[in-house]
Amino acid sequence: MKTHLGFVSNSSSASFIVNKAYLTPAQSFIVEHHVDSAAKSSMDWPDEADGWIMEDNGTYYRFSTWMDNFALDEFFESMGIHIENYHSGS
Repeated sequence: MKTHLGFVSNSSSASFIVNKAYLTPAQSFIVEHHVDSAAKSSMDWPDEADGWIMEDNGTYYRFSTWMDNFALDEFFESMGIHIENYHSGS
């Protein structure tokens, strides 16, 4: 059995939360505008990639997806938003 803390995914869906307490205002902006921010970054952005569904509950951002989305975890890491601030959230 494989166990992975943090970003959790299977072939068709994934979800995780990012705790706002660990983010700077600039990082919060990147999180809230992840599609535009990633497209403007040096990250290899696939043409067919979609954005993630984001919910803001005031304390954390919850991200979910159903299909093939871009590697949001890799993008956040490249922007200094570290994986240890992610928690699986179903």
